[in-house]
Amino acid sequence: VEAYDDETGRLLWKQALLGTSMLIAEGRVYIVNRDAPDPLELNHRRQPAGAALKHPLNRVIALDLKTGRRLWTREAADMGLKDQTLNLEAAGWNAVSVATGDRRKAHPLAAATGAPLEGAALKEANGQFFRFRNHICTPYYRVNGLNFANRGGTIYKDNERFNFGGARSACLTGTVPAYGAGYIAQNWCNCSPGQIPGLIAVASIGRMPTPAEMEQPARPTPFNSYSAGDDAVGRESEWSTFRGNASRSSAVATDISAKASQSWSVKVAAPLKPGTVARDWNAYLNSRLTAPVLSEKVAIVADIDHNEVIAVSLDSGEIAWRFTTAGRMDTPPTAYKGLCLVGDHSGHVFALKVKTGELVYRLRIAPEEKRMMSYGKLESVWPVIGGVLVADGRAYATAGRTQGSDGGIVVRAFEPETGEPLWARAIPQTGNGVNPGKAKRNDALILEGRLLRLMDHTLDPATGKFVKSPKAIRLEKALAAKARELGRIPTRQESDRIKREVANEDHALTLGNEGLYSWNWTRLGYRKFQAIGFAGVTGETVAWKDGEIVSGRQNALVAKIDGRDKVVRLPDGSQGTSLVVCNNLLVQGGGLVDQGDKKGFIRAIDLRTGKIAWEKTYSSQLAFNGLAVDQGQIIAAFNDGSLVKLN
Repeated sequence: VEAYDDETGRLLWKQALLGTSMLIAEGRVYIVNRDAPDPLELNHRRQPAGAALKHPLNRVIALDLKTGRRLWTREAADMGLKDQTLNLEAAGWNAVSVATGDRRKAHPLAAATGAPLEGAALKEANGQFFRFRNHICTPYYRVNGLNFANRGGTIYKDNERFNFGGARSACLTGTVPAYGAGYIAQNWCNCSPGQIPGLIAVASIGRMPTPAEMEQPARPTPFNSYSAGDDAVGRESEWSTFRGNASRSSAVATDISAKASQSWSVKVAAPLKPGTVARDWNAYLNSRLTAPVLSEKVAIVADIDHNEVIAVSLDSGEIAWRFTTAGRMDTPPTAYKGLCLVGDHSGHVFALKVKTGELVYRLRIAPEEKRMMSYGKLESVWPVIGGVLVADGRAYATAGRTQGSDGGIVVRAFEPETGEPLWARAIPQTGNGVNPGKAKRNDALILEGRLLRLMDHTLDPATGKFVKSPKAIRLEKALAAKARELGRIPTRQESDRIKREVANEDHALTLGNEGLYSWNWTRLGYRKFQAIGFAGVTGETVAWKDGEIVSGRQNALVAKIDGRDKVVRLPDGSQGTSLVVCNNLLVQGGGLVDQGDKKGFIRAIDLRTGKIAWEKTYSSQLAFNGLAVDQGQIIAAFNDGSLVKLN
């Protein structure tokens, strides 16, 4: 344990002690010290078969902050503890709180002597601390009458309880109070799937909007006339939206050439100018371009960083038009009857003419106009996430980052040709009919059969009312049948096994905590929690069509073809981030690792033989979900801002 002068860096004092936990308060330094390395810690807290590993002896030591002189020592055995690790929870108000590694108890000690804190002294300190307790992995904070119970996102003020589900406070540091706000470090934990990724600052916004306020309809703002006759295109593409279609199957009924050739390549997005703004934008971890979508004569893509929608001629690769929205877009546009519908992080949907790029109308999806800073850009508190879905003549979009903050998420249905509102449904953290359980982040909408799905919630597309999904109904019946068979409620293990069986039989998307649209896993190398899948076939990516289900998993494809399982091994050093199932071949694209100037790839694979029909490499990684396929042509978007057409 060493102390330095913070102005000169000069060493002030040093104690040859191993400190595994440290707090400083009221002129004292408190450390947890142990005699030797911890064999259980070295073995990841697991007991090997036949072994009896034990923790070394732990103790709390108090040192003088100015001199490093030892003031007192308190052995774990003195607190009645055996084979336990210790952690320091909090210090101040003449007390220090020590917790046990088994997370069962906290021991308050007198700061001056290390003796157990009792009687009036304990009562006085307890009035200052929020509570003495074991925080597990996120500390409690109390400041200016606010109590941060960080693990659950609960905040207490004047005995009122509030819950912020937009983040589970970071391990070890919790929510750090400073400058009138609470700062939460990057955190991603399965115990809180609704948390927003990144460094977050939170503060009072007055009050959270109610579900009724979230659902208040907004009127579209018209700009130019639209005619279904004059502005419609001749043929609607089969790849007109995110992942091809409203079911998000990433599949298309077309044949792919066994020997692909490049028709054109065009750079549609200029490089970012280096500087602090570019660094903030890059911290979002996004691809440079969204995936492309196709209309009769153009491919349409969004430049995420420059807030720009770009249409490119399918014949020549020439840019047909550009349109600047009010914020970044995380998902590609949707083409419908001559309209290009795009949602952005200003909280709006823009309707453009596919032929000219003219603005027809703008519709606010966010419940109100309120702004915040997000990765170097001014955005709505409720950005449109996941783009626009169109099905059966109705358009749908969502706004809000997560169920857990700012009133949650709102889903809106509207007329795609005019923007006139049809219905709205708020999905807050709790209440308003939402499913019980952990809140989730916003994601792309999915059409499953005749129902609308957003992560764990299923809605009636005509009314917006919550309904049970077919999978939920089957699971209820299976659990009830198992209970009748056993004569008792199934255990957790038995229930989990039944859930897996139902998922394997169910022809519906299995979504992990990150959903479909989030690209963060591509930078981490894999999906940290719960792969996505369809009918039991799971992986980092998934696509399906007519009896073929394919998932990508690190250098391999796992497929179910006409009920038979098949594994296709792929070359090392590639990360697949896009899959498209076609009639005769599977198309895969992504990034390459440690292969020099070769950074990205597109390949076609015959699933029945397991052989690669052809492969092309590029100097840039493919954008996330960056393939669009229709009528035998492949349009690919890359992270260097270029589009490529293959035939």
